[in-house]
Amino acid sequence: MGCKKETVTPPVIETDYPELAAVSGKVLIVAYFEEAPCGDVVFIGSNNGWDTSDPSKLVKFTPVGKVGEKVWDGWYKVAIDTVGAAADKDGVMYKLAGKPVQLKDGAFDWGHQVGYDAESDVVKKNGEVDIFPGYSGECDIFYGSTEEPVVLVFKKWKKNPCVATPKRNYTFTVTVPSATPNDAMVRIVGDFKDPYPSWSADAENMKLTKQANGTYTITLNNVEEGTAYKYVLNGTWDNEELAVVEDGAECANAIENRKLGSDTNVKDKVENWKDITSPRCP
Repeated sequence: MGCKKETVTPPVIETDYPELAAVSGKVLIVAYFEEAPCGDVVFIGSNNGWDTSDPSKLVKFTPVGKVGEKVWDGWYKVAIDTVGAAADKDGVMYKLAGKPVQLKDGAFDWGHQVGYDAESDVVKKNGEVDIFPGYSGECDIFYGSTEEPVVLVFKKWKKNPCVATPKRNYTFTVTVPSATPNDAMVRIVGDFKDPYPSWSADAENMKLTKQANGTYTITLNNVEEGTAYKYVLNGTWDNEELAVVEDGAECANAIENRKLGSDTNVKDKVENWKDITSPRCP
């Protein structure tokens, strides 16, 4: 599924798909995943308040199976109740917002949501759907007022739980702004796995050590390649790292999440700290 830097108007592409009848009072989503799932696929969204606390309660996609004389291998469907599921996007109200996520061993992980393919806009529209750029390369999907089924073709998962991810021992060396207080505590936060916490701004075992040259370092072992991360100061998101202040601006934007690659000696530079060296742009 393609996702551009602006609202995507999904084209209707010419391909066969299972034609299913609308379900009264629900949004019927018919989906094809080019990277075949190896576990349950669930829908997470405004229908349940984005609550991931009990994955077993999330609505599951089921195989379409046989329609007419044809068996539709690889196609899945889910009907989502829209009562109380209204979602707002930039002042526009939709019946529903949400996306597919693949479970791994029954566990929920935001990293296993549908991703996008930067080279393509392979989104098939039948019914009303709007797709917006999400955070860190994700797509946010909103479903409109029509009761016609929505048919989507997804190119990939953000992180495919069916494919083993390499794990490495990473050493981080971070250069910080000169105005960083001498007694400041720099921490790394991200979608780490046990024994490291996920997105914790105040975890003791994620605190970097200040070196004589003013840089900060930490080594994290057995971490998955592709892990998203960034830095915060003094144990709070109120002092998260920001981007460079653009010419003529009086504030700095939040940065996109960094992502670990195959290089285990990671050298990063923090340009600004929110409300320490620069306010964050609204």
